[in-house]
Amino acid sequence: MLQDVLSKEQVVNCAEKIKELLAPDNEKDRILANKGLLLYRQGNVYNVNVEEDVVRARVQDVTPFDVSLDLDFIQFSECTCTAEHFCRHQLAVFFSVYAAVDRVGNFLEEWKRSRTKIVENIALSKLGTKKVIAKYEEKSIASWMDFFEKEYTSFLQQRSHDDNYFFASLYHRYYANLKGEAPTQLELKRLFTMHAGLTTMAKMNEHLTHISMSSYGMDNYVTPYIHHLVDDIIEQAELLGNVTLPFIFDSLLQESIERLHTLFIPINQFKYDRMTVYRVIWSKLLQKKQWVDLERAWLQTRLDEQENEDKKADLYVIALAHMAFLDKNDEDAISLYSQLDDPTALPYSFTWLIQLADKKAWARMDPWVYDMLTKLDEYISSSHSYDQSRTMTRKILHLLADYSSESNKDDVYVEAMEKLLPYSYYEFDDYLYTHEQYKKWVDLQILVGFAVDEHDRYTLKEIEEKDREVLLPYYHYSIMKMVKLKNRQSYKQAIKFLKKLRAHYRKLKRENDWNIYINKLATSHKRLRAFQEELRKGKLLHE
Repeated sequence: MLQDVLSKEQVVNCAEKIKELLAPDNEKDRILANKGLLLYRQGNVYNVNVEEDVVRARVQDVTPFDVSLDLDFIQFSECTCTAEHFCRHQLAVFFSVYAAVDRVGNFLEEWKRSRTKIVENIALSKLGTKKVIAKYEEKSIASWMDFFEKEYTSFLQQRSHDDNYFFASLYHRYYANLKGEAPTQLELKRLFTMHAGLTTMAKMNEHLTHISMSSYGMDNYVTPYIHHLVDDIIEQAELLGNVTLPFIFDSLLQESIERLHTLFIPINQFKYDRMTVYRVIWSKLLQKKQWVDLERAWLQTRLDEQENEDKKADLYVIALAHMAFLDKNDEDAISLYSQLDDPTALPYSFTWLIQLADKKAWARMDPWVYDMLTKLDEYISSSHSYDQSRTMTRKILHLLADYSSESNKDDVYVEAMEKLLPYSYYEFDDYLYTHEQYKKWVDLQILVGFAVDEHDRYTLKEIEEKDREVLLPYYHYSIMKMVKLKNRQSYKQAIKFLKKLRAHYRKLKRENDWNIYINKLATSHKRLRAFQEELRKGKLLHE
């Protein structure tokens, strides 16, 4: 029985988290709850079992889906259906769990009481009352902001407490509700949604100034929602930038500029994400010369005010560099961005490189690429985890691949791979092999410490057929690597390598070189009795 393995407190806490994620005055959430309830009441939840704090079950819908419901961290719950967020199958499993400690009806009643607005809306709809007062002016950013603030005040009033799920609620409820109120006209809807995302991000950043959170908390409770917002905002900006906007949008876009200044909030978290949003919006929507000049003046003033506060000033430096970039003054842009004198600042250049690559502006990319190459050594040696360094390496090499190909500058790509070792091993390995640079390929394997048996035989076979001699030092290295391990199994592996090496020497008609090598190897390790024994067993020594 579920009540024997789950505490009521644990289930009730999970219920509170779900109340934070779903709003009864949101039509989509109401429909979701009704569908989950129907699945539960039809008995479509089965094979329920509990593993620590996770409830696993199967839910029969049109087809069966497997659900894992994390009671402590509801955002980590999973379902095999295609829904991006919390789904009806997870709700159905929750209802089956909640039923073990209380009536499901009680949960639903409490959930509905958590909003007074839903009751008012239902009453109005029953009376046939029509909405006669608009919530905001459709063609006024200022009016949108007033509306966003009123909704935020309402959102805060509806929250019973403040916890780690604040950010999830902001994204899933506040931001989702704003998007649901967007104008119907397509371009206005996109601009409205972009501003809704900017406002939600600003609220998250503002909240971060009032709390202290561990790196674990940031990674699990904040970062996913910031990244969702960044993706949403950039998507709307790019969609707007791909069409010719009506003249009326000039005033709306100009009015938008001030809203972007919320991205300069003086906190250390998510600076790169905020500057990515800032630069993409300027590049896609705000490139008018007079706007760029005004923004440059504003940025310079702010930078002068904070000249002694480096950590607060760096975002203004990046933004100023972007204004120079928009003016196609790449030399000034690089000079400004280089003022940060921080090896970890290199990724800021990726946005500019990506934009130039998208436009196939290969000539403009030249100074940016060479600036990147001068900074790679310091960047890669700065403190990063392997995963972070590997991710950045992939991004850098992806950026340089098309540039090198289109500009006929293959040496740039090779130089970058060399500088980024060992994180660029996979790309460099593939490049050298496919370009039949087998000697350099062998040097790479020795550099990173791979023995010959760590490659498939087809790779080695192809190299043998085309240039057998380049493999000799690789076998020498691999044999010594095994011998140095000084154990019986490694000696046996060394014998296998030696027999293969002997075959290579014979094919190359260099038996004398082989004899000199094997005698020297045996003599220099004559005190390793087990190794000597394996050499005799392998008939590699002359008695």
